[in-house]
Amino acid sequence: MKYEISLKDSAKKTLDNLTKKDRERIYKSFLAISHYPVYGNRLDLPVGDYYSIDIWPFMIIYKIFDKLKLVSIVKINYSLGVNKH
Repeated sequence: MKYEISLKDSAKKTLDNLTKKDRERIYKSFLAISHYPVYGNRLDLPVGDYYSIDIWPFMIIYKIFDKLKLVSIVKINYSLGVNKH
């Protein structure tokens, strides 16, 4: 069953500022995630189950809500800057 994709405001803002080519690449990754949410790498964080997927040079951080059939895109950033606050 396909999962719905939702973007947090910060992820949407980042996506809106990317080039058309980069947005298209990231949208393709959303399609893959919507069909198979555990496609990415599971992150070992104390705050919950988060996953990441690399779409070079970007990293997408997301959380899966199985009961709601929802994937929430938390952050989109350059791979080297995704963990910086």
